[in-house]
Amino acid sequence: MSSDLLAVTAQPGLARAKDVRALIAAIALVAVFSAAILTSYVTQTRLGLDDAYITYQYARNIAQGHGFVFNLTDRSSLGTSAPLYALLLALGGLLGIGIPQLSIGIGLVATTIALCLVVCIAWECDLLPAGVVVALVASVAQLYWHYWEGMETPFCLALTLASIWTAFRGWGALGFALAAVATVTRLDAAAVLVVVGLLLVLARHASWRTLAPGAALLISWLILATALFGSPVPTSGRAKMVHDSDISGRFSITSLALTYQALPITRLVAVDRYGNHPRRTMALVATLYLVSVASAALIRPRWLSMALGAWLVAYLTGYELLRVPNFPWYYGPPAVVIALLFWMGLQAGIALIARALGWPARLVAAVATSTLGLACVVVLVAWTPWLAEGTPTDKIQVVAGRWLRDHAAPGDNVVAFEIGAVAYVSGLRTIDLLGLTDPAARVHLRSNDFAWAIRDLPKYVFSIERGTGSWPVAKAIFDECAFALNYRPAVRLPFREDTDYVVYRRTLEEGPKRTRGTSGAEWLDISYPTSMRVGRTVAHSLVLRNASDSSWKARMPEVASVTYEWHEEAGRVGTTQALRTPLPCAVEPGQRVLVSAAVRAPDQPGTYTMTWRLVHDDG
Repeated sequence: MSSDLLAVTAQPGLARAKDVRALIAAIALVAVFSAAILTSYVTQTRLGLDDAYITYQYARNIAQGHGFVFNLTDRSSLGTSAPLYALLLALGGLLGIGIPQLSIGIGLVATTIALCLVVCIAWECDLLPAGVVVALVASVAQLYWHYWEGMETPFCLALTLASIWTAFRGWGALGFALAAVATVTRLDAAAVLVVVGLLLVLARHASWRTLAPGAALLISWLILATALFGSPVPTSGRAKMVHDSDISGRFSITSLALTYQALPITRLVAVDRYGNHPRRTMALVATLYLVSVASAALIRPRWLSMALGAWLVAYLTGYELLRVPNFPWYYGPPAVVIALLFWMGLQAGIALIARALGWPARLVAAVATSTLGLACVVVLVAWTPWLAEGTPTDKIQVVAGRWLRDHAAPGDNVVAFEIGAVAYVSGLRTIDLLGLTDPAARVHLRSNDFAWAIRDLPKYVFSIERGTGSWPVAKAIFDECAFALNYRPAVRLPFREDTDYVVYRRTLEEGPKRTRGTSGAEWLDISYPTSMRVGRTVAHSLVLRNASDSSWKARMPEVASVTYEWHEEAGRVGTTQALRTPLPCAVEPGQRVLVSAAVRAPDQPGTYTMTWRLVHDDG
């Protein structure tokens, strides 16, 4: 294919000035609409998801001259999955710009640019209304705030769409360079690098001049990353690939997180209508994919639609094979492309039906698509709960970081499994149980040893309550004897109705000692639920001392357990079967032990008092 032929087929709309004016008007509408909605959500509490703070921490340390380190005492490591983004934030830090605020600003601009590129791609396919609908729905659904806040996702998405579009337009060198920039931003963007490279090769535009700028950037980074970190693959990525699926699930092409971002209107349907009915979920997902694949295969110009389809297949296949966690921001880029292909396919299908009926196909399809899209926007604005949120509050991790900053001593350290905001806000050395920033953790993760760092007895541990849940990380923490015998709750941070976070402080271990009498348990740190829903289970950390003259056993048949009794105001014992939480380890006379005890609310509503008890299964 000659370059002249490519230029003609790649620019179907440039010959019509009216279409260009329509494109400009659509871009202006989307840009103003998206920017207005996004900026209306900017507050001092919306400064990023916890994972975004990991990149903030690296960016701050780079800006201060410490290099790619998470803690100042660490060796260089690529704990952030977005090295180029971290460097960009570090540059802002050098200029005196707040790093979280800068990331939020970049995210807003990048989201708006990505949505404008969606409009441009739809215009190239002569399906402009579909692109406008996708952009407006995505803006109203607040994909950025609810799934990508503070992350590099919108920046990488904008680079991905820009590289495909510019390569298609005939600007091969720019397209390949943008793909290389995206790959340095996130290694998984290698999918768009391959797709754009193949597009240029098939179009016979893959000259050394076209590929040289992007290749030089990519090769330079690969050499530098290998020299500094031993591998260009981020430490965080390698850690996630060895995580057990019980930690954060597994990325899945059938996940509702993908469906919710591709078609936000589906969020209005109660989740149990999908989650409890696998066939409905599969039917919805299959419809999304079938329409998207058909659109990629049939919509013209084929180069553009097939490039989008090929990138989508490469991205989803790569994530499935890598077995990465089920994080919502991983679904963001493919969800936007699926939405675009879906709505373009819908508009094209309506045009075919209108043409078969003898109606003006272009007009009917444009009006029908616009009307349906406008209806989705109106419904989302009127009924979507997140658009009626109250005043946003600081994230629990940020609150915990502030408490540690105000109460910890210089040189103290903290162990956690959500480390971003805790480390960034507190300034303390923070050890990641899940190994995102610490390569040494991988050997422990392979054997599911999630309490490995607690055995070194850090000053603080930040965790959710264990309760009755089976989440392996919390279970490992509370089953660890070194933790149970050496830590006490320092501050409780309410999170959800059934879950609290707690900062635990190490205190001097009290060894066995003689006690007076056999009075049983001395309750040191206790807390009670103030209100609960009927039948709901929560957990409370308690500390009790063995005030008897015999050991408390942690093994059958003499296992000791913490339980409780409910009493109604009239004095009658509550009807709920009380749960028992076994002690995590044997406790000698005079020793104290920490237990995260599960509590189930009574079966009937009412006013109750509660009493904690220690029981022994041997009677």
